Amino acid sequence: MKQLTTAGQSRWRAVAVIVLLLSFGVCAGKSNDAFYDYCKGLPSDKLLSMGHDYLHKQRLHNKALVCYTIVANRSQTADSREAKEQGVAAGVGQWYIYFFHYFNFSKSLECLFSAEKMAKEAGTPHPEVYSDLGCTYQTLAEETNDTAFYRQALDYYATAIEQSFSKGDLTTLNITMTNAVTTAYMLGRMDSLKRWWVRYEAANRGKESNLSRYNVLLYGAMKSLSAGRFSDALADLERQAEICKADSTFIRYLTLTYFNMGMVCIKAGRHAEAEGYLHTAEKIALANDFKDAKLDIYRNLSDIYRRQNKMSLFIAYKDRYFQIRDSLLNYHQLKSVGEIKFLSDMKKMEDELTEIKYRHNMVNILLLVFVGVAAVVTVFLVILYRKNRQLNKSNRLLYKKNVEILTQEEQELAVRKRLEEAQQHEQKPVKTDVAEKPGNKTDATNADEPDSEDIYNRIRLVMESNEAVFSPDFTAEALADLVGERQRVISRVIRQVTGSNFYALLSDYRVKEACRRFRDRRYRGLTIEAIANGVGFKSRSNFISTFKSSVGLNPSEYIRMVKEGAL
Repeated sequence: MKQLTTAGQSRWRAVAVIVLLLSFGVCAGKSNDAFYDYCKGLPSDKLLSMGHDYLHKQRLHNKALVCYTIVANRSQTADSREAKEQGVAAGVGQWYIYFFHYFNFSKSLECLFSAEKMAKEAGTPHPEVYSDLGCTYQTLAEETNDTAFYRQALDYYATAIEQSFSKGDLTTLNITMTNAVTTAYMLGRMDSLKRWWVRYEAANRGKESNLSRYNVLLYGAMKSLSAGRFSDALADLERQAEICKADSTFIRYLTLTYFNMGMVCIKAGRHAEAEGYLHTAEKIALANDFKDAKLDIYRNLSDIYRRQNKMSLFIAYKDRYFQIRDSLLNYHQLKSVGEIKFLSDMKKMEDELTEIKYRHNMVNILLLVFVGVAAVVTVFLVILYRKNRQLNKSNRLLYKKNVEILTQEEQELAVRKRLEEAQQHEQKPVKTDVAEKPGNKTDATNADEPDSEDIYNRIRLVMESNEAVFSPDFTAEALADLVGERQRVISRVIRQVTGSNFYALLSDYRVKEACRRFRDRRYRGLTIEAIANGVGFKSRSNFISTFKSSVGLNPSEYIRMVKEGAL
């Protein structure tokens, strides 16, 4: 219940923030227009200098963004190499603001793809563009647990590393190697870094910086962790922490170091130590508002508390995780990321096709094809419309049936609770003569034979009232402990009464709870995956298939019926 209330409050707070921002935007509109008109008359090199000053010294992100945007827009239509170089710098500046300050991943990628295009047109390597692309996809991977994003990130880092070597850009090389090591570890591909590592150490020899020393320790720690040498990994990370503490600009790296220490301890099964390191990382992330770091920290802290069966802390940190995740990354952002990548690829193809001229006689052929396709599509749409109408009617019936069943079960549960309460007040110990007759064979047999109906009632009570059943690690052994019977007795009674096994019974209760949450307004802000995790399913795909098998509808179809009020 605490989780629901917090989620509801967060949605109202988000609405309030949006209203305030809109109000502020109206008030600030005139001054922004005047600043924009002033900047339009300035040369691009002056605007870039102003943008860097506003961003890194004065922390005026909006003004910096105006400067960078004007330069980027100019460069897209310019022909000179100098203008293209300026456009690349402006695109990187735009990315920095959208990525680190507004957490707009789709817009960040849009700026970088535009910068990549101008870099190719200028004919000059710009490793920072590919390093930033890798950073963006790595963040997406960390927040979605999607290995495809990790692979894209490592590919971009590979390009950035090669271009950094060829250009002699140690700054970009050091930054890229930090992220590449972490990404390679997450993919289980530490060996892929060998071909660069000797060159990297040679490039930094005699020019060691705090970041290069940090990277050497990070590489050693990740290799030790991959090999299961946890003590060696922690030793390297502790030396990393000393480097970070000595340099005030390394506060984000210090957060990452403590987070990595927590991960090593989790791998080693030392959850108490992991909890301490993660809370240290949490304090730094909170003080500096590192939202992406908080997301990873909360996810792992909730997992630790779940393993320790500290359910209140597990729920609290899981709630914080979902709140930040929903604020940083939602379905629309992910969809936009995919669309921008697709549009970027399409733009490259269009640039190649601009040199191809279609012959005049192809127009009539294309027109005929279009008419034919349009006719086929029209017929198909009519058929599809009819089928969809029938399917929608069937879905409404399934939804109505599901709601009726759940309502009836809730009513039955309320009746049972009232009866149990009445029985607890009225029940008195009764002496029987049968118990005093040791020779009664039938009664002795019944005393040894557990009452299946009574056991199943206790099983049902646990399934209906104990939140532990919604833990992903809830097992038949855990149910047996809560009921107070042996596991084999529990399994036999479930099979005897329901005709199925424990996992089928558990899935049935979890799906029913998911249905209730889909219809509960307090959960409206959560995603399907969040609901699935909340009722104990470990994967979205397993939840969808189980839900479909049980209810007859996909979760998305069920939610649509709820919104349409399909009763």
